[in-house]
Amino acid sequence: FVVFNNDGVILPHQEISAILNSKPENAKQKIKEFGLKPQIALFDIWEDTRPYEDKYETLQQISDHNPSVFFVPKMAKTTKEKQALIEEIKSGQNPRTSEGVIWQSSQGASKIKFPKRDQVYIHSMFSPKQDSKYQDKAVGGFLYSLTPGGPVIGRVGTGLSDSLREDMYKAPNEFINREVEIEHSGIYNKTKAFRTPVLKRIV
Repeated sequence: FVVFNNDGVILPHQEISAILNSKPENAKQKIKEFGLKPQIALFDIWEDTRPYEDKYETLQQISDHNPSVFFVPKMAKTTKEKQALIEEIKSGQNPRTSEGVIWQSSQGASKIKFPKRDQVYIHSMFSPKQDSKYQDKAVGGFLYSLTPGGPVIGRVGTGLSDSLREDMYKAPNEFINREVEIEHSGIYNKTKAFRTPVLKRIV
């Protein structure tokens, strides 16, 4: 299940989950207010033993017959097509996804993600969860901004080693406004925060 915006771009799965997990009347209101278009993505046919190319053709026929309800993700067969599709997704030119591809083989399907990297600045620290192993001796993570001393955009709590957490707890001022590199899976449209950020290094 996917949701397209007015520009024909699929919303990030976190935003789709938020719509699906809200009350039916709220979901309908948001879909109407922002002109969203829910559709069902057809990837495979359960318990169909035919080669995937044959199943894909059947899925395409279903989609063509009900284009307002179903769609079939783009498939690349040759090495050249695969390289072009990967580059299209990595560069943000593919409206269907910015996260990765589904790799179909004789062993089944698997997802390959293309994480992105950006630089942000440490704004301040946040405390760990109560009763965690870091309580009273380390930080839970840090809040970040896009410029030194700028407004807080989001937070990072993954990718920090135990020793770094302890150093940030003991001497937070040594880290404030430091530039860091994070890996993420995109940007939330509403808050502009990075999705699933992970600290990669302190610049």
